[in-house]
Amino acid sequence: MGNTNSKSKILILSTSMEFTGKIDKVQALGPASTTSSLDQFTFGDINSTSVVTGSQIGHASSIKIPVPNGTVIEGPGTFVKVKDGDFLVYYRT
Repeated sequence: MGNTNSKSKILILSTSMEFTGKIDKVQALGPASTTSSLDQFTFGDINSTSVVTGSQIGHASSIKIPVPNGTVIEGPGTFVKVKDGDFLVYYRT
């Protein structure tokens, strides 16, 4: 899985926060009965291979990517932006 000398770290992102880096996975946090959401997630290891945004799901920029709490989005990724809720981001340095 890439560079074995890299260190894994985690951080919590809340509403309107974003992170750019070597993302291994992202997990939605909160009660299982609710849903958090993302504005954008960019897949790829070093270079972006695909970008998923809320506007691709609907027709308005206010549309979000729903992620049921507890769900894990596996990377690799390079960018994530939170719309609503809290997310745990696992990344490498």
